[in-house]
Amino acid sequence: MRNKNFKIFLFIAFILAIGIVGIIANKLIFEPKMRILKVDNAIFTVEIADTPYKQVRGLSGRKKLSENHGMLFIFADKNYHNFWMKGMMIPLDFLWINGGKVVEITENVKPEDYQPPKSFTSKFPVDEVLEVNAGTARKLNLKVGNIIGSNIDD
Repeated sequence: MRNKNFKIFLFIAFILAIGIVGIIANKLIFEPKMRILKVDNAIFTVEIADTPYKQVRGLSGRKKLSENHGMLFIFADKNYHNFWMKGMMIPLDFLWINGGKVVEITENVKPEDYQPPKSFTSKFPVDEVLEVNAGTARKLNLKVGNIIGSNIDD
């Protein structure tokens, strides 16, 4: 009888462990991390894309992006990173960032409905890219050379 109860206990402990690992993995992979980011005098609430899954998914499938919101792609390496508008429904501005400084701005990148989608690459190696609503860079007078302010975790 003790052996049977012990096996049941081990089975329940195993199922609970799998559940806990699943919850943690789900949080790490799928749940968005948010930050407050300052670019010149503009303040943005940004979702962090710092895993390959989040970077590939990006903002695709979203029908709108709130004003002064965006997505910050953080890369482990400084490189010529490619972006495309696959599955996008809203136009965007891209702020290409190297070492905490805007090095290039690509404005009004529109969604495309043909395959394969056109890709966009910075002229310079970058370690971050900020995507915001199209027209935001012009509206807020964001410029090449703007410094990215300290990130404040939510």
